[in-house]
Amino acid sequence: MKYLKLWGAAAALLWIAVGAHADTSDLSGDWKVMLENSLSRKRITFRIEEKDHRLRGKVFSREYGTQDLDGRREEDGKVFFWWTVSDRAGHRTDSSFRGKLEGEAMVGKGRFFDKSYDFRAERVGDAE
Repeated sequence: MKYLKLWGAAAALLWIAVGAHADTSDLSGDWKVMLENSLSRKRITFRIEEKDHRLRGKVFSREYGTQDLDGRREEDGKVFFWWTVSDRAGHRTDSSFRGKLEGEAMVGKGRFFDKSYDFRAERVGDAE
């Protein structure tokens, strides 16, 4: 019985350690973000700086220029990003992405100019 309890405790510690390791990778750097829905594909870039699970940086888009990015890490490897986008006519809209870490990528769903997109982000380099 002691052996079973000891094995259970060791398994629980291993599970906690693996979960903690998955959540400790630093997201700082440049990320290529592909947005897709049934009507279009877009590519933007996130430049992220992470500090204490807070994500800040910039969003770069050929179409909309540079915007400030804000975000946070959530439980179980989930991430949430948001920013305000201004188009050339001065119309402003809030955009957001909610996703999760999958290996070296982030995947999820988002809203960009009031349209829903699937997104996939992959690291392309370190932030300067």
